[in-house]
Amino acid sequence: MFATWIASKLKLNQKTDRISNLPQNVTQQILECLPLRDAARMSILSSHWRFEWGSISQLLLDHDLFSSILKGRLDTEDNLLAYTNFVYDILFSHAGPILKFNLYLPYWLPNEYDISQWMQYLSSNGVKEFTLEDSRSPRMNLPTCLFSCESLTHLTLIDCILSPLPATFKGFPCFVSLKLEKLYMSPGNHTVVNLFEILISKCPQLKILNISLAERLYNLTICAPKLQDLFVDYWFGNLSLEGTTNINKLSLDCYSQKYQHSNHMSDFFSNLCNVEKLILGHSFWWGVELYSLRSPTKFPEELERLRTLKIVEISLFCHSSISLVLCLFMSSPHLELLHIEATNCPRYENVHDGPLAQIDGSCFHRPYLKKIQLIGISELINGLLLMKFLLACSPALEEMTVELINFIEEAMQYRRASPIAKINIMPKKETDRSPIKVFNFSDFTSPKMFPKFLTRLQALELIDIALNYDSNISLVLCLLLSSPNLERLRIKAANDEAESDGQLSQFDDTYIFQHLKIIHLVGITGLSNELKLIRFLLACSPVLEKITIELSTKIGGAEEQVNFFKELNQYRRASTNVEMIFKT
Repeated sequence: MFATWIASKLKLNQKTDRISNLPQNVTQQILECLPLRDAARMSILSSHWRFEWGSISQLLLDHDLFSSILKGRLDTEDNLLAYTNFVYDILFSHAGPILKFNLYLPYWLPNEYDISQWMQYLSSNGVKEFTLEDSRSPRMNLPTCLFSCESLTHLTLIDCILSPLPATFKGFPCFVSLKLEKLYMSPGNHTVVNLFEILISKCPQLKILNISLAERLYNLTICAPKLQDLFVDYWFGNLSLEGTTNINKLSLDCYSQKYQHSNHMSDFFSNLCNVEKLILGHSFWWGVELYSLRSPTKFPEELERLRTLKIVEISLFCHSSISLVLCLFMSSPHLELLHIEATNCPRYENVHDGPLAQIDGSCFHRPYLKKIQLIGISELINGLLLMKFLLACSPALEEMTVELINFIEEAMQYRRASPIAKINIMPKKETDRSPIKVFNFSDFTSPKMFPKFLTRLQALELIDIALNYDSNISLVLCLLLSSPNLERLRIKAANDEAESDGQLSQFDDTYIFQHLKIIHLVGITGLSNELKLIRFLLACSPVLEKITIELSTKIGGAEEQVNFFKELNQYRRASTNVEMIFKT
């Protein structure tokens, strides 16, 4: 009797083993939510799970996985062997289609043959979503076999070089999304614009395009009839969307020099007839201020479908910027949501605070505007006038959120066209201007750029940092490239007797620090890394006003100091008004 009871219990337990009897689609979903190494470790749960990880459709060989594989390894050759073997093991142990694949290439991975083998394997397995992050140094061209993956629907390239397209490239017929992040151009390639245009034109189904360049393009024409979502970052001589008329979401964190003529600006915006959401970032407004753009009162063609307008990092000290905001506002009859983030300081000497005669809402109405957000307008006369104007011309307004410290009582008295409009006053967020202190990280590996920008950082101070270590210089560059609104930089060097690592890649002087005005370098000894850093800062700071360089006593006698100053004076300067001050 007891034996029968035990047998029945064992049988019941076998029947209730839910982990081993999950539907395969549920098992796959669980594994795809885990990092790849953890998914492989699930094979120890039971015989049912032993080979399940080998058939998951998403393989993410990203930076996190790379770091976990090489944890504790120091030798480059050992790293190379471990990483390449791991990738081969993953690919050749896999069964079934690979729908999504992320691949991170570390800086010391020079073997083009291995990468080509991996790409060919992916192509033969019908990969649809592919992300490539290339950290190799020096930078290398994209593997040409990538362009043979005709089944691709989503492609993301990070830190890659766009090389000439292979002659056999017929296009990506299934492509719907293309993201180019920090993209470089092949050295000596003078047809890069054509490469972009040819690549985009060979993607007939393209709906989402994200372009974030690391180098400047002089002209770019985007012709994608089915494109719906477009983000463009960086600087162009001319940006044209000719033939691209179905965009419903447009984000511009860039500026085209052609916009300095109001007719070109009007032509550009008048072609955005189907845009429902428009985002204009700080680089766009930086260009408006730089060229003192004269915008029309209203565009010739209204933005009939525009429902959301988001304006980021605009200077309300600048009349050109305010005029363009009003032009956009008056050209958007069906606008429902308006979001404005203002910077609280002028970026150029030719801009000023003061009332604008244009801001008059007494005889102008926006009957659909329901929600307004005004951030950073505190203590700006133009900001208060803009708030007054918007309240007076928005009869359907339901809610306005304003960031204010002063003038709250005055603002609450402004006339409201909407009887139900609610004004929410929120305290102003103070920018953290305290210095950032960085010590020596001789064994520290920093990324090229942080995942998120330090958008509020305006003052950066690095104290007692050894610039003779390439790892420290890399961290400095990472901080600089991640701080788009940096205005003041102070570095106090404390170099020891060690020599430079000598492995740092060449400084990329195509980046632009759009707000950097003051630089103070202390304890400079004339090291190669210091000279590269100074050359880089001078070449990338178009609004730089003053750079002060204080020499260390280690630099030697008067003659050596004079030669050092002469060399610095030969460096190219992006700013024509920069004052160079040398101290010993």
